[in-house]
Amino acid sequence: MKDYIKNRNFLTRIIVFALIIVVFHSVYGLEIIIPTNINWIMSSRHDWATHYLGWAFYRYEPWTFPLGDMNTAIYPIGTNVGFFDNAPGMSILLKLFSPLLPEDFQYLGFWLLFCFIMAGHFIIKIFTLYNVKPLYVVLGTLLIACNPVLVYRGMHPALCAHFLIIASIYLYLKPASHTTAEKINRQQLLLIIISALINPYLCFMVAGFNVILPLKHYLYGRFISLKKTILYPLFSFISVVGVWVIIGMIKLVGNSGLKVKGSYSLYGFNLNSLTNSGGFSIYLPQKPYVTPYQYEGYMYLGLGIILLLAITIIYFFIKAKKTVFNTKNKYLLPLLFFSIAALLFAITNVVTYNDQVLFKYWMPKLLLEIGNTFRACGRVSWIPYYCGLLFIMLLFCKSHIKDWIKLPLLIFVIFIQGYDMQNLYIREDYPYGSYDTPLTEEKWNAIIPSFKAMITYPPFNNHLLTPMDYQDLSFLALKNHKPITMGYTGRHNYTKNEKYTTILKTRLSKGNFSPDELYITTAEHLNDFKFLLSKNELALEYLDGYYILYDKTKQDKIKFDREVSLLYKIDSEKAYNNTELVKAKYIDSLNTDILTFKLDRLITNENSIVTAGSVFMENYIDGKKDSVFVTVSDSNRMFIIQPNQIQSNTTDKAGLEFSSIILTNGFELDSLILGIAMKKSSGEWLYNKIGKLSKIKKTTRSIKKDNLPPQKAQMGVIDNITEKDKTIEFYGWTAFKDMDATDSEVEVVFIDNNNIYTYSSTIANRFDVTEAYNRVYDYDNSGFRALIDKKDIPNGNYKIGLLVRNKSTGEESLMMTDKTFIKQ
Repeated sequence: MKDYIKNRNFLTRIIVFALIIVVFHSVYGLEIIIPTNINWIMSSRHDWATHYLGWAFYRYEPWTFPLGDMNTAIYPIGTNVGFFDNAPGMSILLKLFSPLLPEDFQYLGFWLLFCFIMAGHFIIKIFTLYNVKPLYVVLGTLLIACNPVLVYRGMHPALCAHFLIIASIYLYLKPASHTTAEKINRQQLLLIIISALINPYLCFMVAGFNVILPLKHYLYGRFISLKKTILYPLFSFISVVGVWVIIGMIKLVGNSGLKVKGSYSLYGFNLNSLTNSGGFSIYLPQKPYVTPYQYEGYMYLGLGIILLLAITIIYFFIKAKKTVFNTKNKYLLPLLFFSIAALLFAITNVVTYNDQVLFKYWMPKLLLEIGNTFRACGRVSWIPYYCGLLFIMLLFCKSHIKDWIKLPLLIFVIFIQGYDMQNLYIREDYPYGSYDTPLTEEKWNAIIPSFKAMITYPPFNNHLLTPMDYQDLSFLALKNHKPITMGYTGRHNYTKNEKYTTILKTRLSKGNFSPDELYITTAEHLNDFKFLLSKNELALEYLDGYYILYDKTKQDKIKFDREVSLLYKIDSEKAYNNTELVKAKYIDSLNTDILTFKLDRLITNENSIVTAGSVFMENYIDGKKDSVFVTVSDSNRMFIIQPNQIQSNTTDKAGLEFSSIILTNGFELDSLILGIAMKKSSGEWLYNKIGKLSKIKKTTRSIKKDNLPPQKAQMGVIDNITEKDKTIEFYGWTAFKDMDATDSEVEVVFIDNNNIYTYSSTIANRFDVTEAYNRVYDYDNSGFRALIDKKDIPNGNYKIGLLVRNKSTGEESLMMTDKTFIKQ
């Protein structure tokens, strides 16, 4: 045992791993490795939940071939567990033991810790190759294994397997001979197979080492033959394809392809990345990008490593230049050329610095195709990043600087690194335990079991009502073991998705529906169910802001405490619920001065009106006793419709929020007048006219611009695009990060190769955004809605962006989205 400890640097490893665990606890908290703790994942509201849901749905799927295929998420098209970016090899392995595992079981926390430990393991092995002193091994490994890039990438646990890159560097640096070269190449072959089971991007990076490693063994020592120099990379490629075929990430027949046309340059490495802290540094500011997607090339060194780099460069040119560039080290040339090639691929053929495009150059079509497949190409910069970190650390640790200077200096570097990046290294308090959605779960759980599938409408819209609400709806589907038409994956079969959506919409328009399907939609899409509603074949419920429709014959079987009934009017002999017909003369004589209102949503379809907003009366409204009504009138009649309403509060006013769906068969919509009314508990009616529909809802006109502002600290998303024959409507939210949105305005930006057009929008209240960010900043006014007449859009192939402007300061920012629009 003593010999093992001495020979294997056992004590050094224990110390390193203990320090890594301490840093990990500071970043995440060790509670996240507890398998039954899913709250930190689902409460995150970002990709962690996507990774978990992919595994959680997959574990209950029947075994199939390919092994990773699944049908319950993104139903009925289905997908593959590998596209959830959750290390599919782990999902497949754990699926074998699924019956033995608790219902709430996650492995992402343990996987994250495993990635940090394994990074440390292979860094130690590299230091050992060069006989670095144990104390420097401890400090150097801690600095590299806990680098900012790895910690930053924690949002994608599968991509945290940086140890695969470090292990490949180790095998390349490992001395070879005629007797060991074959073994080293087989180990590298095993690495690429493992990487294929974890993440395609890491597999792509590791693949380069499977080329240069046998090349090194052939060129520098003839340790393997030319034939094997060719066969090892070839067999590596065949092995990866085989693994992905078995998993189902690529199909031998009917594969839809993995590349995304024109996406390569969007995700490129910005030349400011080494010093762009992304807002995490205490000392160095966040720098702008040309596109927001360039965060994929995040490669910040940290102030400590920047200081170490400066010292090492000075030492290199004074003392070590001749030592490094000698004939004994020429075997490093393939690694050097590979690192440069990886960096050039990450930069792309559109070279950028800060928010400027420096220049573009021609690139072969094959490389562009590869770039469109591995579109987040900025990640490939991790290869030169780790090669550079290891080179700097080895050069410093092996330098002839006196230990009494070198050791305190390295400790100081680590201190500066930690202090500089404390915003990244000191964690927030992640919630612990089981997860409760913000939805009224007991009511949903009373409805869902009666159906075979949950059909969100429109299907495959992952932001149906609120940003990323697919996570909560999918969680409910998971708990009830039902498939759902939602799910976020790295690759989608858009052709099949669009085909199913078209078929479903056609079915509904013809009055056809499945009694085994539960339809979940929002107000703006209820018009697609109008035929079935008019035939009285669907039950309509309102729950947590969603409209739920299902076979009316099942209504009596579903028992739960229902919300206030939706009241709507169909112009026929039968008036639904408590809809009242009131003489216009009576309403016009009411008090019109006290009520104020804010109309957040107004959507007019062919046969319906959808409204949402708030009504206020200074220091008066009692939400428990007073009632708010939406009024619709023409020249002869006025209908009063009681919408769904909830009480809201501001600092100086009390108000009622309302939303309604009004079916208006037989009316000429443009001639209708919309109003708001309130019936006080005393019986007194108050009324305020909003105006004619034809005047309220006007399309916005374009403004042509010559230039646009750069991307700053902006966040947001386009939740929904509704395209009709004559108009296109955008709905979503955007705001400056860490800044109240009370004085902001938003424009939708259309950009093609030659022109820029902006379209103004109206404010849509988004209390949900403020809630999602823990009410630290007021994002209530971050919502926007823009209705654009297609006639006002010139022909072109447009990328869509969002411009936010602070009206007080004039500060502007542009954020590009993944949405596009083509007009021919």
